[in-house]
Amino acid sequence: MSCKFRFLSNRIVETRVMALQDDTDLVLDHRAAQSRYDYFLMAVAGSAIALSVQRTTGELLAWSMIPLGIAVLLWGFSFFAGIRRQHSVNAVSALNLDLRQVRAGDHPIVGTDKHLV
Repeated sequence: MSCKFRFLSNRIVETRVMALQDDTDLVLDHRAAQSRYDYFLMAVAGSAIALSVQRTTGELLAWSMIPLGIAVLLWGFSFFAGIRRQHSVNAVSALNLDLRQVRAGDHPIVGTDKHLV
């Protein structure tokens, strides 16, 4: 009876480990896809700014350029927001790595000292 229980217990643990690995893979795939999308949007904003600057170089300022000026400001804000988002994602990833190291007892500062955790 105990061998059968041990076998079932090991199967449950293996299943949970495989599910956690699948979840981790899914999170990593999602993060990679989101980063590619963010970089694409930043490239589009940067390209739009560059094109509008190139096309209007040498022209006199006119009232008809106000919408273009507003668009360039908004594209610049979009580019800045994309950079801030990537910085935030990287900071959170670094904090998660530190937390995993602390939980595993491998952190260079905390180590295995339970009072520092």
